[in-house]
Amino acid sequence: MFGDFLVPGADPRVYTEVTDYGALRSVISEYLGDFNATSKKPMKLVLFLFALEHVSRIVRIISQPGGHALLVGVGGSGRQSLTRLAAFMSEFSVFQIEVSRSYGKQEWHDDLRSLMKLAGEQNKKTVFLFSDTQINHEFFVEDISNILNTGEVPNLMQAGDLGPIFETIGGRARAAGCDAGKDAMQNFFFSEVRKNLHCVLCFSPVGEAFRERLRKFPSLVTCTTIDWFSAWPTDALRGVAVEFLETLDAPKEQVRAVAFPNPGHYTVCRLSRVITRTSHGPD
Repeated sequence: MFGDFLVPGADPRVYTEVTDYGALRSVISEYLGDFNATSKKPMKLVLFLFALEHVSRIVRIISQPGGHALLVGVGGSGRQSLTRLAAFMSEFSVFQIEVSRSYGKQEWHDDLRSLMKLAGEQNKKTVFLFSDTQINHEFFVEDISNILNTGEVPNLMQAGDLGPIFETIGGRARAAGCDAGKDAMQNFFFSEVRKNLHCVLCFSPVGEAFRERLRKFPSLVTCTTIDWFSAWPTDALRGVAVEFLETLDAPKEQVRAVAFPNPGHYTVCRLSRVITRTSHGPD
């Protein structure tokens, strides 16, 4: 693994190989502690090796110019939690929509305008975290495909939206050698969006919807880096089980026996809880 986050607060960050996994876990645990201390929604994560690898990949993807990620895995595999942690480690803002029954085209476009302004007008490094469970309408995916391709959605920003934006970014545009013409300012604004905006898509491979969307919108693959969230290995499942059963008033040997009574158990690991099932049904 490689990363530029091994020394928190370093300036400039140095991209280097990870040679000590114990130190890596300690550093990312420190980031997680800082995140939980400042977030309204703290995350209780178990940082086993697979989780550390995924965090490192996501950080590397979003740190690249125009870097977008497609995280493929079933729900509960930690895609969104690890993305929030990776964004915090990279000092990026996270933007996510809140879908309701009445959420439609108008609300979606309002959110996209807010996202564009955050990245282009306010010049903030931003991660747009989007899950396939939030797709109320298929035009959501079409607009995301346009963002991946060109950094903009056709006819999204109207003249009334662009006027105040041009006033805000005028100083940055002149410093970059851009003239004050409308077309030049608009091109500068969307270049800032492309520079600062990173989409992280969390899609499940289960069912036909995933394959159908990839066929309709190939940019979901060609313009992103894919990270597969496969099944967690046994040591990861054991680590999570022991972590959350340690609070039981029982000897550690019994805790480990409860977590893994026999190798035939099928354990489903979610980073926030552990569910143990047997071949005969739930325990």
